[in-house]
Amino acid sequence: MPDRIRIAVVAGGFSEERVISMKSSETIMNGLDPELFDPILVKIVNENWVCIVNGDEFEIDKNNFTASVHGEKLNFDFAFIIIHGTPGEDGILQAYFELIGIPYSTGDSANMGLTFDKAYTQMALRGKGFRVAKNMVLQKGDHLDEEQVRQDLGVPCFVKPSRAGSSLGISKVKDLSELQGALNKAFEEHSTAIIESFLDGVEITCGVYRKRGELIALPVTEIVSANEFFDYDAKYLDDKTQEITPARIEESIFINCQELSKKIYHQLGCQGIVRIDYMLVHNELFVIELNTVPGMSVESIIPKQLKAADKEMRSFLSDLISEKMGTKVLY
Repeated sequence: MPDRIRIAVVAGGFSEERVISMKSSETIMNGLDPELFDPILVKIVNENWVCIVNGDEFEIDKNNFTASVHGEKLNFDFAFIIIHGTPGEDGILQAYFELIGIPYSTGDSANMGLTFDKAYTQMALRGKGFRVAKNMVLQKGDHLDEEQVRQDLGVPCFVKPSRAGSSLGISKVKDLSELQGALNKAFEEHSTAIIESFLDGVEITCGVYRKRGELIALPVTEIVSANEFFDYDAKYLDDKTQEITPARIEESIFINCQELSKKIYHQLGCQGIVRIDYMLVHNELFVIELNTVPGMSVESIIPKQLKAADKEMRSFLSDLISEKMGTKVLY
């Protein structure tokens, strides 16, 4: 067998999302073509970076992202980042890999830093003409003008930390008396919070990636949450949440969502697989957020969209890596 491309499947992270990351890593490890790739799990939990070879852990040298395995130096050709939240979704790991010259699976550090911050993402989207909810941005310690919130945004409304994944720290506020408590919860995740107007509609989401230079939009998924909104519990713990692929929406809106997703992906300079969430309100699409390291566990949306598109996980992962490594050897 010719030399395979050694892939570091980088999982874990600094937040409670590491549990989901580890589940996602199983899909990647099992899905990579064994004739083309030599995948090795790299687990990052705060300062502890290890690779796992035949069940044994070996420390990663952070100076050059190598490991000594039974006296032999282990190098990596490519990093498949599957960490949700910090440091895999906010540009930190990307900047590290850029510095040491290892190609990786996501957008670059600038793109990831932008899209992980909800406030900056919404400003960028609004500036490029995409519809987003009306919002108000507060820093921790800012004066809260409840009357201004009532006039500009109304209630109910949502309060979100500007930088956090998997709906952590998000609250739906039904009465202004709940607003300060919701802000305190958001500030536990980050020092910047967003108060966002409530959009009453159908939540849908679409995955996008690039294959041989062409943007591919996956089938649209409709999300029906049993909770007040698609929060952490609804995403990962509540089996009553329905993720319906393809979405039960008009064909013209379905196609529009796919085309809009490709346009946003291109306009914001995204790379790898990205999932874009929307609220469909009176046949108009409002962007909720971008997921630049979407979940890849068997329960996650992207694998379901791939299945609906009749795409095999193995060829999909090969396409992602080929696109990022700039090589046609895998084709």
